[in-house]
Amino acid sequence: NTVLICEYPIDGTAAYLRERGVSIGNKTVADGIEQGVLPFGVCVRSEKSRVFLIFRRQVDEWLAEREEEA
Repeated sequence: NTVLICEYPIDGTAAYLRERGVSIGNKTVADGIEQGVLPFGVCVRSEKSRVFLIFRRQVDEWLAEREEEA
């Protein structure tokens, strides 16, 4: 069995969210994931950097949970 996880970079995730009506910047996405406020990724912090794993399916699920009827 092969497990395929679709990962997004921070800037791609922020752009994806903006395209779907969420007003958000790269730093907010990064900080939100690190703080656990945005639950669609994880952050690993080293002494010199932060590394993010962002999961597309979880981004889509998060958006779907917040969709408003037009």
